Amino acid sequence: MGSLCATLGAILPSFVIVLIITALVSNFLEYNGVKAFLGGVRPAIIALIIGTSITMFLSTVFSYKIFGDPVNLDFKALVIFLILVASSLIYKKIKKEEFRQL
Repeated sequence: MGSLCATLGAILPSFVIVLIITALVSNFLEYNGVKAFLGGVRPAIIALIIGTSITMFLSTVFSYKIFGDPVNLDFKALVIFLILVASSLIYKKIKKEEFRQL
């Protein structure tokens, strides 16, 4: 019961907030100013996601946290990363082939 309450307490507030924002934004999407704002924010969000991904990759695979730190390769993390990349590419290729057959 405690884990259920903790999970709901962690997930439910953000879910409700996103649900409310989605309901409000969908009404405002017809205005050009809102479209322009969202169009300008999109590249910034993509840059934040890419920057975070690079930082996580460097800190996980190479144990690189601060500029000037020595680089130590973590072979387990590198192998897991390569397996994930390979499985993602294989999955995309399979999906592409299934789409062509339709």
